[in-house]
Amino acid sequence: MLFVINGIFDFIIGGITGVMQSMLVINEEVHGTYWVTGHFHFIFMGITTGIAFAAIYMIWPSLTSGRKYDQRLANWHFTLTAIGSFVMSIGWTVGGFLGMPRYVSGYFARFQVYQDIAIAGGVIIGIGQLFFLANLIKSLLEEPSTSPSNVLEDVYKLPSPGAVGGE
Repeated sequence: MLFVINGIFDFIIGGITGVMQSMLVINEEVHGTYWVTGHFHFIFMGITTGIAFAAIYMIWPSLTSGRKYDQRLANWHFTLTAIGSFVMSIGWTVGGFLGMPRYVSGYFARFQVYQDIAIAGGVIIGIGQLFFLANLIKSLLEEPSTSPSNVLEDVYKLPSPGAVGGE
């Protein structure tokens, strides 16, 4: 659920930057800059990867015959992924707003700090994914501890209907 909530937060930021970019006056300034990259990564990292990780955590016991993941490692994974994606995206967004161009072989010295911020965010995301991988491996090495039934389907015991005609 945390990934979904973070995805909504990131999607709102990405949506606001997208609406801003649709205004001609701002589009003239940010077209071809890392603003567009930052906007895209707010949307993509928030919604797409957030929902993917939430789905994996949700159906993990069903996929692994009843193995549970470690909640503490999952929280570290979420925290590092959320912080890293925000740092990476905001570095590109701010740098792009200040004119950092895309499609260049090197960066001007005045924009290097924004690229360094984005790289730091990417490293934080990478560390978060190591927690995710460690969590999956740890759960696969442990014995199943829950029901492997599909978590998306509740099991109801419904009474059978009575005889037709009220007999």
